[in-house]
Amino acid sequence: MIIAGYGIDVSHHQGKINWQKVARLGITSAGNLPVNFSILKCIYESQNHRPDERFEENYQGCINNAINVGIYVYHASASLADPVAEAEALVRTLNGRKLHLGIWHDLEDKSLRAAGNLAIHKMLKIEDEILKSHGYTDIGIYCSKYWHDSVLDKKYLKAKYKYWWIARYLKNDLGQIPPESMSPEKYADTWQFSSKGKVSGIAGNVDLDVDFTGLAAAMAKDLPKSEDGFIPSKQGIKTVKVTNKLNIRLSPELGDNIIGQLPNGAKVNVTETSGKWSKIEGWVSTNYLT
Repeated sequence: MIIAGYGIDVSHHQGKINWQKVARLGITSAGNLPVNFSILKCIYESQNHRPDERFEENYQGCINNAINVGIYVYHASASLADPVAEAEALVRTLNGRKLHLGIWHDLEDKSLRAAGNLAIHKMLKIEDEILKSHGYTDIGIYCSKYWHDSVLDKKYLKAKYKYWWIARYLKNDLGQIPPESMSPEKYADTWQFSSKGKVSGIAGNVDLDVDFTGLAAAMAKDLPKSEDGFIPSKQGIKTVKVTNKLNIRLSPELGDNIIGQLPNGAKVNVTETSGKWSKIEGWVSTNYLT
């Protein structure tokens, strides 16, 4: 299972987020994994499609801390009733912002299932035409594994949508990475593997995600790399074993501050390398990793 990055998806339900802590300390329930991307709720499906209360500060918090951004739109009865109003509200709220991981149609509400697939297709077609006319061409589908397999018209949608973000959890979901035997990369580009993750800087449970295909880099291939603090997630993540007691430093410099230690035999996730240094939540000497 090759992993291009780890991420979270959040809304007003998470309250005020300390994005600096998120970027610095990452996902604690799954072994201090880095947060490479975040998919944010942008607008309400009902209530006149007003912006999510935390969208503005969450977007800016991600940009300020070099976390790649996507947004999702939860669809329900108001979406079906007036997809034009919903898409136009989304465009107004985005206000030309760059999105590194595009826009995701969240398909899970019971009203969509009751309306049927033809109604879903019509809603999506109308919204996509408006979004694309404003330059938002990277659009994907979010749903559960059950909806992917048994509810949606998969053949129709897969001909129109390249990107799929699928939710599937272990029965005993504790915010940890499930086993590779679940093989989510066979059906998902991005996998939401937990709804009970713990992340530094966020109170309560957080949805956790894995990106298999480097979506931040793939979707943003045409974005100016210096704009909005954008840093694409190009480096993969690999797990290595520590072969000696090892200091964790703030930067890849031998004289920089020590911010922690790793015991001999510990397993860590390396997200980036620089010369003879490897980055986990801080920097360690690659000489002592296998």
